[in-house]
Amino acid sequence: MTDTLACNASPVIFLARIGKLSLLADISPKVIVPRSVMNEVEAGNGIDGAGSMARAASFIEVVPDMPTNPSVALWQLGPGETQVLSLAAAMPGVVAVIDDLAARKCAKALGLGLLGTVSVLAIAKKRGLIPALAPVLHDLREGGMRLSPALVEQILRESGE
Repeated sequence: MTDTLACNASPVIFLARIGKLSLLADISPKVIVPRSVMNEVEAGNGIDGAGSMARAASFIEVVPDMPTNPSVALWQLGPGETQVLSLAAAMPGVVAVIDDLAARKCAKALGLGLLGTVSVLAIAKKRGLIPALAPVLHDLREGGMRLSPALVEQILRESGE
């Protein structure tokens, strides 16, 4: 099991779109989403229903926004990314689940635990929670997630596909 996951909007939205939101709970005993992130997820609810799915997911704990970590603030990220990374910086054992490149660079610079949507899927594949990555990555792309061909090739190679 992975420690507590603090999720940003895009992983929640994309996993909900492809019917794989529950994988977050399958790989972690606790999944938290800052209030500002849930507001972002719910704002797009009319488009794809991700907000309703996230709200209905009993394993997602919506937590209040917290004061911004000064080291995170220097990166001038969006409000959701800032909240997720501030949580990860403040709470030992919290792993940030973020796809945004600048936020990922910030997390690495600060030495924070980090996963992306594709990493969540790779863990799920490794644990036998999904039979194959290729069709799920295809579904992510169909759902609007931009994935570089190099990343797809690398993750499939690393997972033995």
